[in-house]
Amino acid sequence: SVGDALDIKTCMAFDILDYALFSAPGAPVKQAILDAGIGDDVFSTYEDGIKQPMLCISAKNVAEDRVEEFLEVIMSTLNKIVKEGINRQTLEAGINSEEFRYREADFGRFPKGLMYGLEMMDTWIFNEGNPFEVLVKNHIFGFLRDNIDTGYFEELVEKYLINNTHASLVVLKPVVNLVSINEKKTAKELEDYKATLSPEDIERIVEETKALKKYQSEPSTEEELMSIPLLQRSDISRDIVPLYNEEKEVAGVKVIHHDIYTNGIGYISACFDVSGVADEDIPYLGLLGTVLGYVDTDKYAVVDKYTYDELSNEIDIHTGGVFPDFNVYADFNDEEAYKAYFQVKGKALVNKFDVLFALAKEMMFNAKYDEYKRMREILAEIKSRLQTKILSSGHTVAMGECMAQMKERLKFTDLTSGIAYYKFICDIYDNFDERKGIVAEKLYSICKTIFTRQGMIISLTTDRSEYEAIAGELASFLEAIPGVPVNRVTRNFALNKVKKGYQTSSQVNYVARCGIFSKKGYKYDASLKVLKSILGYDYLWNNVRVMGGAYGCMNGFAHGGTGYLLSYRDPNCRATNEVYEGVVDYIRSFSASEREMTKYVIGTISDMDVPLTPSTKGIRSFTAYISGETEADFRAEREKVLDTTDEDIRGLADLVKAVLDDDYLCVIGSKDKITEDRDMFDEISTLS
Repeated sequence: SVGDALDIKTCMAFDILDYALFSAPGAPVKQAILDAGIGDDVFSTYEDGIKQPMLCISAKNVAEDRVEEFLEVIMSTLNKIVKEGINRQTLEAGINSEEFRYREADFGRFPKGLMYGLEMMDTWIFNEGNPFEVLVKNHIFGFLRDNIDTGYFEELVEKYLINNTHASLVVLKPVVNLVSINEKKTAKELEDYKATLSPEDIERIVEETKALKKYQSEPSTEEELMSIPLLQRSDISRDIVPLYNEEKEVAGVKVIHHDIYTNGIGYISACFDVSGVADEDIPYLGLLGTVLGYVDTDKYAVVDKYTYDELSNEIDIHTGGVFPDFNVYADFNDEEAYKAYFQVKGKALVNKFDVLFALAKEMMFNAKYDEYKRMREILAEIKSRLQTKILSSGHTVAMGECMAQMKERLKFTDLTSGIAYYKFICDIYDNFDERKGIVAEKLYSICKTIFTRQGMIISLTTDRSEYEAIAGELASFLEAIPGVPVNRVTRNFALNKVKKGYQTSSQVNYVARCGIFSKKGYKYDASLKVLKSILGYDYLWNNVRVMGGAYGCMNGFAHGGTGYLLSYRDPNCRATNEVYEGVVDYIRSFSASEREMTKYVIGTISDMDVPLTPSTKGIRSFTAYISGETEADFRAEREKVLDTTDEDIRGLADLVKAVLDDDYLCVIGSKDKITEDRDMFDEISTLS
């Protein structure tokens, strides 16, 4: 427990301390634990949305006999920090980073009003005073910055972390076959309980269960539905959000400028063509996407051997972030065509773009991939985070596994962030001493291959006057990048159709069923967006979630001719796949009143009309430019959605049947359930 949620100043100070001590690259407590060889991954969370805020430091894969050492390392490092002081640059970087996010107020697809309201609830529920107080932070940033050198932060560490008696140590120990053990225990308890029941009691429970299932499957009455206020389709605007694309050229590089007011912040994405990277080296693009900016560089290599933390500080002090990314853009008009880019993205106040460009060049051209101790730490962290992703977001991973078997462009995702990438990382980590030299050579080689002006394109979001202000810096940045020709390789990915079951330690399953409807000659129809809402709110919701017990269900259909059905944290495997099989009959017999169809259309439009920040307007515009999608295409799609009828939905039955007939299947989840339904799969393996 750390202080009180109503003490906003202290809470904000601990946001900074969490960054400086535990979360930032090279953070001293995190690094001390890693240097001691205690665990593969170290992470922290600071939760101040509760009355008594809580700071938690966690290490993953810690040997049981080293738990006390874990505590000792934390406490000894904290005592050393209090005595010697916290790195001033790291505190400044943490404060600047928090202040940048505060001023930018970019909440992605969520409305600002909603997010501000939720933030207000962090304190308002405990205090009848001014609910807006938690949103007013300018003076607190000034206070924190003024107290970097006063010992204020060190005193907080001593009071709340070292001398705090309200602390606990929690150890989670894995138990082999725990799921089976618990299931047998539960079965025995139920059997013993049933033995105490009379025949009348058993009959009553059976009837109550039947009544529950009937209630779950029955739709609401017409009277109940009519009591809910509803917009009319005519109330919904048919206008689209415009695209902001102005094509320019700087230093021989195409620049797509998105002329949008950004309140003085510029957003840039330098996109590098990866068509010169060999098939077998594609997974290294995923690895590069993590290590870039996360390792030492020549310029910043000073006395401290962990100089990547200095680079991180420079980035956070001067910018809103410089980070790598990897994206594959499907061609809107040709489902087999695509463009793949490794991207170096950044955001900063316009008057800081010179520093942003300098830092980006430092990351791209001076990174040291042969610092093997650091590389081993990064690989351990990647492996740990991928394991977490597989267990917590298995629906997207399972879908990616199916999609990777279907199309060349979709294979990239699997190779750079999916199961294939996870196996690649495990192989390197488990054989690091033998592979480390090869890994370093590959990363150096790939950087030389992709970081060239040839095939490069820039996405830049600023207003027109700000563009003019940074045009010179942009030209200097681009001129410093070599103009090496891109020697494009011919892709030859193996696309083999295999129904896969991946067994994990999870008690729940993620069931993905995918297919390509364009194989049978069907074209994408915008009414599929409405069908997505119908299935998500009705058929799949009722059968997979309400009656099936899954925590969630999803579906979707893409312009590229693919479709998917997914379940999330699902107790079932075969039963869910059987529900998927029933989708076509449901669509063929679908009938809805105008009121019901309007409800589904409104749900669809709400997904299409998410709030757009300046940065997301730029991203949307750039994606449309690269993909070849025009405002006319957006307008036609919106018109079709707004005019969709139940007859249009019934007309999609054969298209959806084509998806199911294509029959790509992947399940990630419970060992017992996948074993029980083993005949569904061509291949079963373990993910550990």
